[in-house]
Amino acid sequence: MKNKKCIICANKTIKLKINLPTFEHVNFNTISSRSILFKCSNCNMIFTNKKITNNIFIKTNYINNNNDRIIKLNKKRFLTSRSKILSNFILKNILKKKTNLNILEIGSGKGYLLEKLSKIYKRANLYGCEIGNYSKFKPYLKKNITFIKKNKLNFLDRNFDLIILSHTINYFQNPSQELNGYKKLLKKDGNLVVISPDISKNIFYTLMADQKIIPTKNSLRNLLSFSGFSTFLINNTEIPNELICVAKINPKNNFFFKKNDRIVENNLNKIKLIKNKILKLKPKELLILGTNINSAFIDQILNTRSLGFIDDLYVKKKYFRDKKVMNKKYLNEDEILVNGYNEKKIYISNKTKAKIINLF
Repeated sequence: MKNKKCIICANKTIKLKINLPTFEHVNFNTISSRSILFKCSNCNMIFTNKKITNNIFIKTNYINNNNDRIIKLNKKRFLTSRSKILSNFILKNILKKKTNLNILEIGSGKGYLLEKLSKIYKRANLYGCEIGNYSKFKPYLKKNITFIKKNKLNFLDRNFDLIILSHTINYFQNPSQELNGYKKLLKKDGNLVVISPDISKNIFYTLMADQKIIPTKNSLRNLLSFSGFSTFLINNTEIPNELICVAKINPKNNFFFKKNDRIVENNLNKIKLIKNKILKLKPKELLILGTNINSAFIDQILNTRSLGFIDDLYVKKKYFRDKKVMNKKYLNEDEILVNGYNEKKIYISNKTKAKIINLF
């Protein structure tokens, strides 16, 4: 396989051979044991040569299970939702209280974020766009929230005050082309908000094999710059594992991050070290704490030694990767858990006597 030109800036790329398991984003099922990625020597974007179909996103099972993520806040120690955090973030950092706003979310799912925004911006017109049919869900039955299928996205130019791309840009077959289309829909002073997993915070998202690009802070801003936007990143301590990039139309913007970004290479080296730690675990039977990408990786490496998963936040899940999910308060002191979370204190309570092994 010859090295390809970058799909963003058409410069030369280098080939990255990944000898690690890779996963799909929906249920974190394993896709392959090895893969090949390309890295641009200019804009540093990491991408795959494979065509991304996104067929799984239109299946009824995925649509019904595409729920708002519950987040356990560290300092305040209470549960909230990701959509609630993002709606407050938009109010505080992007759109102060205004009337007559037009807001579009690409990849809106069941409309959780739009519903939260509708309570803040009561006179706004809100639109949710998806490739699957979500029109039956409650938020889209409200007067000021409209559902649109992706193939029917047809608005007048310069129509929107805000367009939100939340965890969608990774799956665009042609990211630059998509961004140019949304740029035409924005008002001259409108905002584009792009949200993506921060692989510098969660290294295992480097192993997602069903997405077209794996953006870092630098490469995401370079992508937006090539598409005619000026950008800035906003830190949010409540969802620290996500990149939040705010962009405005600026055709004259030529700001460019030329620094060699080695986040992906460093992540792969870290993951290999963690793999070795897992292989050295002595117990023959282990349970895994969590049902996330970290947990999926641990399960894949343990193979038959993994008996199942423990997760208090998602007690409704009965199975994850075809193995049982249980609540840890029912465990006894003879059982051993491998912690699949990056944090040690947030998710480990005194409700279990089981032994816990921390890998991170």
